Amino acid sequence: MIVRRHRSGSPAAEALTGQPAEHDNLKHLGAEAIVKCAISHSRAWRVRSRTRSSTRQRRAMPTPLTRYIKVRETVTSALKKNYERHLVEAAAKHLGNSWSLGPDREEPDFLVTEGEHQFGLEVCEIFTGRKNRDGSVKKKAEGETQRMVNAIRCKYEAIENIPLAVKFVGHLCAENMAKVVPALVESNLVSEPVGLRLVIDIDTGLHAGLQIHVTKGFRPNWCSVMDRVGWVDQNPMPRIIAIVEKKLQKLPSYTKAVGSDVRLLIIANRIHNSGRLRLEERDLMDKKGFQEIYFFSYPDSVILLD
Repeated sequence: MIVRRHRSGSPAAEALTGQPAEHDNLKHLGAEAIVKCAISHSRAWRVRSRTRSSTRQRRAMPTPLTRYIKVRETVTSALKKNYERHLVEAAAKHLGNSWSLGPDREEPDFLVTEGEHQFGLEVCEIFTGRKNRDGSVKKKAEGETQRMVNAIRCKYEAIENIPLAVKFVGHLCAENMAKVVPALVESNLVSEPVGLRLVIDIDTGLHAGLQIHVTKGFRPNWCSVMDRVGWVDQNPMPRIIAIVEKKLQKLPSYTKAVGSDVRLLIIANRIHNSGRLRLEERDLMDKKGFQEIYFFSYPDSVILLD
C-alpha cells in the first residue's frame, strides 16, 4: 500500500443483528435415536403448554432473522418517509406555497393543508438508465455503494468518533476499502483543528487507485463522488408519462381516501447519477385526472406540468 498525505488549510439506531438458529444435525443418528429425540421435544412442548393460558394459541417464536427483517423494514420505511417529507417541504419552498404536511400515511403519501384547503399528494421518483423488475439498476448500484461506504464509516467511528466529510474518488474495491480506516487512524485527526482538509491516496497495486478527500467538520458526510457526477438526461418526458400512467391505476383509491383533489409530485434527485434528469422543453400534458402534476428537479427547480 502506498499512502500519500497532502495537507491543506488548517483553518442511525444501533444495528440489530441476530445469529441464525442452530439446527440439530441428526444425520449421524440412527432411526431409534431420532424417534427418542422427537419424543423428548414433544414432551417438553406439552409441559410448556400446560403453563400457558388456555386462551393463548400456540405460535412459532420469531427467529433472530425474522426480527431483523421486521426491524429493518420498519427503519427503511421511516427513513423513506422522512426523505419524502424533506423533498415535499423543499418543493413547497420552491413554489412559494405554505404546505402543512399531516402525519405519515400511504396512498397517497401526504394529506396537505394549504390555508383552509386540503389535498392529497402522492410522491414518486424517476431515474435514468435501465430498469428491471426490481426498479432502477443504477439506483440499486448507488445504494449498494453507499451501504459499503457507511460500513467503513461505522468502523472508523467505532475507533475515533470524529465527524468527517469523506469523499471517495476512484476504485472502491475491497482491497482499497480495507486500507481506508487504517489510513484515517494513522492521520491522527483527533489532534487536528476543525476545518482541516486532507487528501489520502491509496494504491494497493492490485487495482486502480483510490483517493479520499477528508474534511474535519461538525457532522459526518461520507459518499462516493463517482455516483454524484455524470450525464444529464434533458428529455425525461417519456419517463414522466410512464410514471403518471402507473400512478393513474391507484387514483381511485387515492380519491376515496382524501377526496377529489389529488396531486402528483415527481422527483428527479440530481444529487445522484440515477436522478440526473432536467426538463428543458415540454409539450402540453394530459394530467389524467390528477388535479396538478409537479416535476421537481431536486434541488434546483419545480415545474408545474399542464
